[in-house]
Amino acid sequence: MVCDTPYLKKMLRLAAEERLARARSWATQFRVLFRRALRAQLRNPTDVTARLLLSCWVGMVAGAPPRPRAACRHSACRRTLARSSRA
Repeated sequence: MVCDTPYLKKMLRLAAEERLARARSWATQFRVLFRRALRAQLRNPTDVTARLLLSCWVGMVAGAPPRPRAACRHSACRRTLARSSRA
């Protein structure tokens, strides 16, 4: 930004001083930025739908019961399975 005139320099200096004088707390800044990001995200229906479907899919995969183990055809594996089922 080119500010050759003394008036612009003075205005920029005053604006900077005013910003420093009214510094906001981190909680206020976080709240304002969080609301802004949330509004921007909710305005995009494709993104909302994709995130919802992804969350549902991950929940179904993570919450699914484990699949039963298939019986192995090797004789050593059958002996191990037979021993573990007796105990």
